Amino acid sequence: DEPVGGPAFTWEVASAQQIIWTPTGTLGYVKLEGSINNFTNESCPNCTFIINDSVSAGTSGTQRVYDYSVNDTITKNASIRVSDANPQRSSLTWARSNAFNIKGKIRVTQPNGGENLTAGQSYDVKWFPTGTMGNVTIKFYQDGDENIIANANVTAASRNFTWPIPDAAVTDNGTIRVESADD
Repeated sequence: DEPVGGPAFTWEVASAQQIIWTPTGTLGYVKLEGSINNFTNESCPNCTFIINDSVSAGTSGTQRVYDYSVNDTITKNASIRVSDANPQRSSLTWARSNAFNIKGKIRVTQPNGGENLTAGQSYDVKWFPTGTMGNVTIKFYQDGDENIIANANVTAASRNFTWPIPDAAVTDNGTIRVESADD
């Protein structure tokens, strides 16, 4: 039943989500699996992962819910599969979600609001990433207008970028965003 999936559907790494299914017939236990490639290549060694290999299937016709903390498996082609935990029947009884996105999250820790920055000086922009990400893009918004400070040449894991503040960055309403360059 859930996740419904689709290109606009996104889960964030470490977020609390629910996997929902409705069993039909008599099943003892189900296996919950995830995939970073929509289960298109099951021989890929790191593309499929077990979420839980033995969950009570529940009563036929009654919706079941499994609370899940999303793994660090960033992809634009994720999928969840619920199958009979009995290996002799697992290929015969299963359901799979549509493909969806799993992405990391970045929390800017500095500036965090209310700072007064001075044009012509340098300032350390700092962030905390959740999930394994590549590079980030750092953007400065000046009265709503976007200006790219660093475009995809800073690694998310560095958690810091020293910004030489340009003279033209004068505003009473500035905002800094740090985003995955892959988004």
